[in-house]
Formats: sequence, C-alpha cells, structure tokens
Amino acid sequence: SEWLHGGTGHYAGGVGALVADASLGCAVLTGVPPWAIITTSQLSMSFLRPAGPWSGRLAARGKLIHTTPTVGLSEVHVEDVDGRLIAHGTSRCFIQRIKPFETEPFVAKEIVAPSYDTPDPYLRPVQGENLPSSTWADMSGLEWARALETGEAPPAPLATLLGYQMIEPEEGAVTMAMENHEWLCNPARMVYGGAIANIAHDAMAMALHTTLPKGTTYATLDLTVNFVRPAPPDRGKMVARAHVLHKGRTFGVTGADVKAPNGKTVATATA
Repeated sequence: SEWLHGGTGHYAGGVGALVADASLGCAVLTGVPPWAIITTSQLSMSFLRPAGPWSGRLAARGKLIHTTPTVGLSEVHVEDVDGRLIAHGTSRCFIQRIKPFETEPFVAKEIVAPSYDTPDPYLRPVQGENLPSSTWADMSGLEWARALETGEAPPAPLATLLGYQMIEPEEGAVTMAMENHEWLCNPARMVYGGAIANIAHDAMAMALHTTLPKGTTYATLDLTVNFVRPAPPDRGKMVARAHVLHKGRTFGVTGADVKAPNGKTVATATA
C-alpha cells in the first residue's frame, strides 16, 4: 500500500519489522504447550534490498528454530510478490506457563467481518506526500527535520497513518511520538512489537539524517530491538528518543529508547 511510504518513495526499514514481528511470534507459538503464553524479548532484522509499492504483497514467512521450556527462537524471511528476499529476521521470545483454570470448552464460531460506511484505512485515499528528489539537493537533513516539526514540510503517508509527530530535532538527535492507541494492539491488547520497532527505527533513521548535508541519502542495514516490558494502550503518546552513536563517511550507528505515556521504557534499539 502507498500508505507505507516513508516520504522517499521507498518503504522505510521499520516496515519490514512491522510485517515480520507477527510471523516471528506465531512461529514460536506453534511450539509451546497448552497453558503457555509468549512475550517477545528481542527482534533483529537485516535489510537486503529496497522495497516499495512495486514490491506487491509482502509475505513474512516465519519458522520455529528452537524452544526450551522458557525460551523460543524463530526466524523470518520477508519476500516481495515475486519471492525475492527483502529482509531476514530473528526473534527471541520468553515462554511462560500459566496456572490452569476452569474455562468453557472452545467452540469455533463463524467470524463475521464488521461492516462500515468507509473502507479499511489502508484502502482509503492516501494522505501525506513523498518528497521530490530535488528536496535532497535543496535541504540538509536537519533542515528537513525542522520543517517536519513546524509543518512546513508535509508528513509522509506512513507518518500520517500511524500519527507520528516530530519533536525537538537537533543535529544527531530527534524525538518522535505517536498516539498510544488500540489501533496498534495485538490480540493480547498490548501495543504490537512491530509498531514499537517501527517508531524506534524511524526515529533512529531521522537522527542520522540530521547529520547529513544536502545531496546525501542513506539506507538502513539492520535493526535490533530489545523489549523491556509490555505496553498497554494507555491514553497519551509513545515517545522514541534517538541519537547518533557513531558516524563515519559511509556508515553510521544509532540508538533509541522508546517510552510509554507513563514515562517507563518499553524498548531499546540500535540500527
């Protein structure tokens, strides 16, 4: 969907994590016994080629590698519509047994999709804009970040879809926020790990971008996210604060902390 554009005409690396996390977790679920639940502790992605709307439907093919009574390991291949590898990832999950309790026998029921007057969000007309190539020649990364903060530059479609907000950009560091709402939740009613990874990635990418002069672009090679605690959909904003750890001529390293509306850290990340 063009809603996944990051403003450059390509999908940002965080989209790969957004697609992959569910497959990685479900792969581990296939290896746990009854009365056990899982929680993702780490997600690592390596990005292998650019992706965009031309990639067609993205498929995340998860596979269980190994489980113990307390830990599960899975891997994922993210492919485009022609089967070309876009990204590879792994995930570690904690496995926790819960005490059995009385419950009604499970009876499968027909799922009836709800009907609305408007189409699903990803089918609606795209809002936000992709930047013309001249922008890279006319503006430094810091100038662009500040234009996003003030509203002088239009947000990317993905930023519009997820409700991103640029806060306090400076050279080598940015803060990004998004509404911590139930649209981002997994079936356990906690904010989906892929959504947390996505905002961590985009904040880190923008932090590096603020150090780049006019006429310079970048691409993410890898992303690692460590999840510290679950994030319920509390009222308020989830905030990712990112900064550049190292920048050379052709390679940079960034880090980020993601905090829930109550100020507690939910994840740390590097890219």
